Amino acid sequence: MTAAAGACGLLALFLLIAAIGCIAEGWYVPALFAFLFAFLLVLSVVTGVVMRRQSGTDVDIRTTTVDGSDVTEIRQPSLLFGLLAALMTVMAGLTGGAAVALFLNAAGFPGAALIAAALGLFAFGYLIAIATGRVRRGGLQLSREGIRHRGWSFESYLPWSAIVGAKAVQYQFPETLAIGYANAPWERDTGRGSTGWTGYRRYP
Repeated sequence: MTAAAGACGLLALFLLIAAIGCIAEGWYVPALFAFLFAFLLVLSVVTGVVMRRQSGTDVDIRTTTVDGSDVTEIRQPSLLFGLLAALMTVMAGLTGGAAVALFLNAAGFPGAALIAAALGLFAFGYLIAIATGRVRRGGLQLSREGIRHRGWSFESYLPWSAIVGAKAVQYQFPETLAIGYANAPWERDTGRGSTGWTGYRRYP
């Protein structure tokens, strides 16, 4: 466990103790926010641990049919996607509730409430994107025609004839890099997501 994770854990414990104290005093709204913030910290730590400890045994490999052709699909872990969805749900509740509370108690211009509302709209927008399928669990599809990479908010396809080779690389995590020709017929769809975080490079 890193120092940051340990600090988040201690802060979450402190918030839980504070929330229990607020309940004892009858301060239920501050207790709710303390619980939500503590839960958000715990989810953040767990998500980070899951991302760093993914292994080859965690993948979901299946055979499916796409457009009448058999496809081998390697799907991203459902646990990680579920944790990120839970993070956005708690963030939406925390920021949305804070925006309402700050607005109702504002003495002048509700600047802090507007900032919290903007963060809440971002989180709610992400949840709507998940519910409508614009952001979804991704994976890698290998067919006779080529490679299709489906991310959370984008899709990419390269035919086998456009691929020069492949090699193992280390970015944030161990990855297999498929290298294509610069003028390859690279199909890209970045219109599914609400964030625009695609990570695409200029060339395949």
